[in-house]
Amino acid sequence: MRPTSKPGAVSLTNFWIGLLKARLVVIKGFQEPEPFISAVKYHLQKLGINDSNAYIPTNASGEPDRKALKVHQYKVVGFSVVIPELNALDSIALQIHGCGGKPKMGCGFFSPVSSLEKHESDSEPEPRSSDT
Repeated sequence: MRPTSKPGAVSLTNFWIGLLKARLVVIKGFQEPEPFISAVKYHLQKLGINDSNAYIPTNASGEPDRKALKVHQYKVVGFSVVIPELNALDSIALQIHGCGGKPKMGCGFFSPVSSLEKHESDSEPEPRSSDT
């Protein structure tokens, strides 16, 4: 029995979540932006999220937001990933399962981001003025 078949039940597939963002996603063997985002979309398809518009945000200099994680003597390279316009079920599935490797190191975890936070994190910080 599906949850939407009950009287008064609400279907979660019609609700849209604005934006999910992961600070660092690592996928072994993918260190360049184009193949990396293809690998992310493949992982999302394995979770049942087919029509995602995943992308890598740019840093202040306009380049893909590449991040590095040091594990013992090794340097693991990954990227920040943003996924807009997911329905509620896909959003929850992605937040539960994550994407990519190194989850014990905090990689691949997605969280909802408001539009205000999105604009602040994707642009240069404002210089602080001194009051003296």
